[in-house]
Amino acid sequence: MPAINPSLSESFNEKSKQIDQALKYTDGNLEKARLMVAGQFNDVVVIKGKFYSDKAKTYGIFYIFANKIKKIVLNLNVLLFPNNTVVAKARIFNNWRTFYAEFGDYILKESNYALPAFDFIKHLSDSLNNYDIYVDIEYNNLEILTDKITDIIKKYYTVPDVLCQIEFEIINSLVLESAGIPMELPGMNDGDMQDDVDSAEAKRMSEIEAGAEYIVEGRVIISPIRGIGINELKSGDKIKILLTGSDERTTLLAKKLGAVTEEGEKLPITVRVKEKLTLERGGFFIYGLAAKNVLVRIYEEESVKIEVGSALKAEKEEKRGSDSRIMIYLSLLIGIIFILIIALLALL
Repeated sequence: MPAINPSLSESFNEKSKQIDQALKYTDGNLEKARLMVAGQFNDVVVIKGKFYSDKAKTYGIFYIFANKIKKIVLNLNVLLFPNNTVVAKARIFNNWRTFYAEFGDYILKESNYALPAFDFIKHLSDSLNNYDIYVDIEYNNLEILTDKITDIIKKYYTVPDVLCQIEFEIINSLVLESAGIPMELPGMNDGDMQDDVDSAEAKRMSEIEAGAEYIVEGRVIISPIRGIGINELKSGDKIKILLTGSDERTTLLAKKLGAVTEEGEKLPITVRVKEKLTLERGGFFIYGLAAKNVLVRIYEEESVKIEVGSALKAEKEEKRGSDSRIMIYLSLLIGIIFILIIALLALL
């Protein structure tokens, strides 16, 4: 019997793994999953765009990931500015990966100059569901699609004219997953979110995350001896964490913070705790601020001791030292009082 070529076996196993991943995007349809792996079944549109409104004194760049089969928005983000300096540099005709990476770069470098965008993002997301953009995508009607998105922007700012420019590419969900792009599909659970987080906790998490430009995943660094208990942790504390994501944004953030070795290994970073949620079922969600409008989301199952930032560590050590000195002084005082009592009794 001839020996199996190891490389062929590895290739087969990798393809089988990809098909299993694709099945969740094709509602279990095996044939479509195989076509998706082969790049012949594409269900996602990536819309890249920018707009200018002198009347509203607002200039923006945006991306939209949408599932054109299910007709739902998977992910979108917008950066708004009071001038066109950044927007003029944005190259929407670059391929989507390059544009997405540049967008993340703008968040890190230019967010100090950006305008609040949360309300606009909500308006854009809600409006896209009311416009039939998917028929324009199907028939490659770029001009009509541009008009629809322009109309959405004009209605938000209540201005008569907006100059909008867009481009779109067709890819598939498997490509997005491999690139680490967050996707929100009905019926799909975030692998890092636990299924049994109750509605009140989920609502609070959504409120916290709504204020961030984007969110990356991380984990705490355990320090059984010198760390502080997770129960003691409070907003404003600095803790040591490790970024765990492999997506482009996480990699870019790690590089900007100098937390990557030449070999590509991630190094610990210090984040300031924005909020800690104690879950009813046990465990904790910690949100740490890594950069302006960039949150690290951490799930920890156990009540562990966490490595803290140098300032907090010094404070804790100083407090422990102060407590020790107080105990010594009390012991000395008690000793002196005891000796005085013995001396008095001897004189009597």
